[in-house]
Amino acid sequence: MRAGLLFTGLAVAVLAACGDDDGGSATTTRATETTSATSSAGSASGTTVSAADATEDDYLAAIVRSLSDGPAGEVRTTPEQAECMAPKWLATVGVERLKEHDIAPSMIGDDNSDDGSALADLGLTEAEGNALYDAFGECGVELREEFVQSMTEDLDADAAACVDDAMTDDLLRRLMVASIVQGDGALDQDEELAADFRSALAPCDDQAPTTTT
Repeated sequence: MRAGLLFTGLAVAVLAACGDDDGGSATTTRATETTSATSSAGSASGTTVSAADATEDDYLAAIVRSLSDGPAGEVRTTPEQAECMAPKWLATVGVERLKEHDIAPSMIGDDNSDDGSALADLGLTEAEGNALYDAFGECGVELREEFVQSMTEDLDADAAACVDDAMTDDLLRRLMVASIVQGDGALDQDEELAADFRSALAPCDDQAPTTTT
């Protein structure tokens, strides 16, 4: 389980919108794989601490490590940004909620999203999802810039510029918060958001390079 935001699924969705001949269905299906901000991790020494025995400091260290050591395809913060974000995230999620869900610090930072430790499994409200999202900006993480760069690295300049224009701050927030709160099936559950996502990226299909056979 990662504490960061994964962009891999949305990258596929953007590519589908910018030149996929299968229409909007591919975009919607793949976009549901959008980010999963998740929470759980271990101690710096490599020892395992149970959820019952974990302290606030154990969880903070786990979140810091996960945010700053994320893999390719995930937002990575600097250590300073992670130190800023960790207490904000933990204050929003809550130590007691993590313990109630039996989420040990060692689970924060692993790649398992099927063990009940994903943020979407914790019953977060939309307001809490927004608070987690806001922590990135409050700690100096240029989330939109990183998102657009990650999404467009395989596109030509015109298509990349189109995606940059289409992905507004509001749309990005809605996508990310929905994923945090509802999980990978967020767009399946929110038809309006899915339609807005497809509509925003529809003009980018015209920017995709054409091929002839």
